[in-house]
Amino acid sequence: MSQPGQRTLLRRHPATFSATATAAALAGLYLVIRPVSKDFVSGQLRTRLAEHGAWLWSFRWFGGHQLPAFGVVGPWLGARIGVHATAIVALLVAAAVFGLLVDRHIGGDRATAAAVLFAVTGAVSLWGGRLTFGPSVALGVIAVAGLVERWWWLAVPAATLCGLASPVGAALLAMCLLAVAVADPSRRRAAIGAMVATLVPIAAVAKAFPQQGWYPFTGGALALLLVSLAAVIGICRLHRAVVVAAGLYVLAGIGAFVVRTGLGGNVSRLAWLMVAPALALWHDRTRRAVTVAMCTVATVWPWVYLSMGFSSTVHVVNAAPFGPLIEFVHRAEREAGQVLRVEVLPVETYAESDLPALSILIARGWETQLDRYLNLELYRPLDATTYQRWLQRNAVSLVAVPLHDRANSAAHEAEMIDTHPAYLTEVRRTADWAIYRVAGAESLAGPGLAVEQVGIDTITLHAERAVDTVVRFRYTPYLVAGDGACVTEGPDGWIRLVTGHPGTIHLGVHFTVRAALGRASNCAAGGG
Repeated sequence: MSQPGQRTLLRRHPATFSATATAAALAGLYLVIRPVSKDFVSGQLRTRLAEHGAWLWSFRWFGGHQLPAFGVVGPWLGARIGVHATAIVALLVAAAVFGLLVDRHIGGDRATAAAVLFAVTGAVSLWGGRLTFGPSVALGVIAVAGLVERWWWLAVPAATLCGLASPVGAALLAMCLLAVAVADPSRRRAAIGAMVATLVPIAAVAKAFPQQGWYPFTGGALALLLVSLAAVIGICRLHRAVVVAAGLYVLAGIGAFVVRTGLGGNVSRLAWLMVAPALALWHDRTRRAVTVAMCTVATVWPWVYLSMGFSSTVHVVNAAPFGPLIEFVHRAEREAGQVLRVEVLPVETYAESDLPALSILIARGWETQLDRYLNLELYRPLDATTYQRWLQRNAVSLVAVPLHDRANSAAHEAEMIDTHPAYLTEVRRTADWAIYRVAGAESLAGPGLAVEQVGIDTITLHAERAVDTVVRFRYTPYLVAGDGACVTEGPDGWIRLVTGHPGTIHLGVHFTVRAALGRASNCAAGGG
């Protein structure tokens, strides 16, 4: 039986109660099923790095990659309360605040239906493993609620934190705030202020940690987005703010399709989240059948993305199958007397980019934008010469091919390996892996220099003599060399290291404002 307090809450705030209950039910079901999600490992690794104190840079993927551009709020919270707790709390907060907002300003069955739909579409971030986008949704809803309630003290900090949580979430929030500024003169100044608070963190991070690469956006996805927005404009045509927001969204969607940026297909996330709730709130009763049909499409659309999570064929889910691979790589490193880089063809869940990446250096990682920027040839049909050139350029010594559940992005590479090129020799086969040695593999460091240890954001090298050579790890202006050495950017974005004497050299990553502005020197006194 329900308690009196529950009955009172349900009667006074039905949308709030229904949205929170729906979100809680979906979160509980998530914890029971634990669906597979290829996006989960990206946020999981960043949380693990945060637990080790790495916030700026990591050498575990791609030879080096920056961290802040994908959000710092999620990893910070995940390192303290856990990644699952962070995602669940974000969902519950977003659903409760959205429900409270529509209870206060709209009410009735429409508000309840919209709040429930919002909880359902919002759960996609949890079930899809989008561990940075989920907190940005909660913060974005809080910022909008603060704007609607004229609580500027709440709207501006929430908008700022949203900017630090996810660049995608912040960009979408800024678009909504711009719509409010255009449509509602009474809130224009506040909306512009909140929009600036949202965009400043994005601009600062983009300046200090520029994101390279682009995210794909297919014509079919654009068409579905535009149809959904056209339905919103047509059905909610009497509500100026909604129409303006949808119109701006149309322009943003077309722009994301035409211009290759890191946003790309991610622009659809706001439609996944808000089209169904918007239609439920502001639909024309004379078009009820159309509204119900569009709400159904808009709700099912984002969940189709999660279909992989219910696949019974997924074999490589966690780190367990990687044990023999990691053991073999470590043995090969001991025999070689130096650290080796391994090309691990991605599995369907991209689990190789999580815990295994902390134990061995993998040549790639689960960051679509950067992978396409650095390794675009792997997304096309390969010939033996092109693949060999890629292996040499990235100083890959071993190639590990999963025997189960390879990702689609590994298809061309696997087909190339199946032709048995002369420079690949199979040296180990387990129940899960075929491991190949690369003949004539390039060393991670040039002559006279050996890579002894690679931490999360540190490298230890040993110089046999004075050297001026390339170290095949990605350069960052925040890199600092001790022991009288000097580091600058070398060919292909690798590190160029100069030292005038033999000995051990330690490289580390440290943030400075001068480096963020591109004015700092990475050369220690006496180096180079």
